[in-house]
Amino acid sequence: MTSTPLPASLESILGEIQKALNAKLYYPALIANLTLPEICVGLELPPESRTVKKNDYIGFIDKHGGGIIAMGVNGEQCYQLRCGLVHRGGSAAHPENEITHYIFTTPESGSTVHGVPLVDQGGAFHAKFLDIIIFCSSMRDAVKTWHQAVKHNPKVALNAERILSLRPDGVFPIVVGRSVLATGAAMNYLNTYAGIKLGAVAESGQPNRRHNVRQRRR
Repeated sequence: MTSTPLPASLESILGEIQKALNAKLYYPALIANLTLPEICVGLELPPESRTVKKNDYIGFIDKHGGGIIAMGVNGEQCYQLRCGLVHRGGSAAHPENEITHYIFTTPESGSTVHGVPLVDQGGAFHAKFLDIIIFCSSMRDAVKTWHQAVKHNPKVALNAERILSLRPDGVFPIVVGRSVLATGAAMNYLNTYAGIKLGAVAESGQPNRRHNVRQRRR
């Protein structure tokens, strides 16, 4: 069965992660990779919902990640790793994390070790080996598996236009005809989503200010 293509914004993020891996920029690749579960779960939420909960993140990994063999970690461990790295730059930052060292093998390591724990019997360390390429590839597969399960959810396609991504043609009517990295939907797209009929862009190229203010207050 042919899989449904990902929204362009999500495909853009996955592409950026792969480019970072190819350039041996492993830190930004890993940080971006660890945010994918909350991005995906967030796409299922209505716009008034502001946060993705811990259990949502863990559930995404456990349901779509292909198991601990593929990811090398379970949902709880992945969430703790995400919190530790994103907020403090280290695995021990999360108060519930028992793993003292996450060690990622890279193509330069000369060998691949993935999902293997190493625990010092004296309690000096509790290490977990992951391979950066396998880990990021498994997360990419999790995103694709998730999307197949939610592809008929209209919120996903609508919200996908709002996340940070490369916009080759700009963001109408704010930037037109220039490639930018941006969040937020084009104003005509917001019109479809919110059910508000925005005023036509004036001949001067400026959007209707009255409708613009109303939209920002939503």
